[in-house]
This record gives sequence, C-alpha cells and structure tokens, in this order.
Amino acid sequence: MTTGSGLVWVRADRPARMIVDTSATESSRTTRRRIGPLLGPDTDFTGTTRPHGLPRGERIHYRVLLADPDDPRRSGEPVTSPNCCGSSSTAGSPARCG
Repeated sequence: MTTGSGLVWVRADRPARMIVDTSATESSRTTRRRIGPLLGPDTDFTGTTRPHGLPRGERIHYRVLLADPDDPRRSGEPVTSPNCCGSSSTAGSPARCG
C-alpha cells in the first residue's frame, strides 16, 4: 500500500476475469469496483490490479471476484486476503492488523 494505491494479485484455477472491490467500511456499502485483466494460460492464470485513488491513512477493505470471462454475472465466492482478513491500511495511518 502507498498513500493512495495498492496492489492486489490473484491466481485462478481456470480462465476468469479479475474484479477487485474496495471499500472504506467493512460492510462494503459503498464499494468501488475495478475490472482487472483476463486470467488464462497466457498469464499462468495470475493477474494484478492496482487500485488508485484510495483515501490516505485509512483502512481499506477489499475482495477479489473471479468472473466467467463469457458471462460476468457468474462468479465464484469472493476471495479475501489471509493477511488482515481482506483489509489493509494506506500509508500515513497508524492502523494495524488484528
């Protein structure tokens, strides 16, 4: 994490579109969605998305969805980071995990 951005990466077990949702609240009532890359054999089923414009010094909650590349309405269960249960803090914040 930096003062206004972060880097999220994921690996899929089949072709998928990476989607990253970020929110300043755990309830995710106000979510910002970022459509990431297509994951497939040419990317070793891995991808990254760099959310920009995150509020400085705040805890950011995030989740990753892997959607069917042919029908984005179909997706698997959201994936959250094992580190901080799907949240991290942008730079400038004394917030800590746990």
